[in-house]
Amino acid sequence: MDVSMSSVLVKNADSEDTLRMGFDKLLFALQFSGATQESSPPSSTTMPPPAFLPSFGKATSKGLGVAANIMSKFGYKHGAGLGRDEQGMSTALSVEKLGKNAGLIINESQTAPPTTTAPPMGVGPVNMAEAMKCSTKVLMLTNMVGPDEVDDELEPEIRDEMAKYGQVASVIIHKLDGVSDDVAVRIFVEFTNVAQAIKAFVVMNGRFFGGRSVAASFYNVDDFNNKEYGR
Repeated sequence: MDVSMSSVLVKNADSEDTLRMGFDKLLFALQFSGATQESSPPSSTTMPPPAFLPSFGKATSKGLGVAANIMSKFGYKHGAGLGRDEQGMSTALSVEKLGKNAGLIINESQTAPPTTTAPPMGVGPVNMAEAMKCSTKVLMLTNMVGPDEVDDELEPEIRDEMAKYGQVASVIIHKLDGVSDDVAVRIFVEFTNVAQAIKAFVVMNGRFFGGRSVAASFYNVDDFNNKEYGR
């Protein structure tokens, strides 16, 4: 590849929008984790929203306390939105349980459904709530690279990047013929357990690499083991 994935990641990390999106996803991951690890289910199917980062460092759950400490280091103030212009999240996220290991994050400040806009290139990010219903230890990434960008350096670069989220068992890069450029290359990442794959999914789904919006989804383990990469 002409441009290494690591350099692309550094450029994206310097973007304020990427930082704000990272906070949003951090809150999603932390609160999703808290929702699925409760020792006993609530009486209602909808979990009550926690106080939004109450008195930084004194959050009601360990996950929110971690998020509060991280966000406060970047100048976040209670009641204000994330970002330089305070355009980001400023209200609580509530978690609605969809099953034993799935939850739907609801932004209380959103009073109307957002307008649908087309992604900059090709496929868009996968709906997180839907994907969580069928999570596996195998993550499939599409629209990360085009067919002409596949070379011998891609597999180790993917492996190094995915190792940030867990122990990578294998990486398979598969090309499809007769399809559009955005879905022509499927990158399969097999982790050693489902939790690691979920962590990578939350971070990777919707991230931009070289102007492409990556779509992440979970892949059937049996199909993966049988080398059926085109399903």
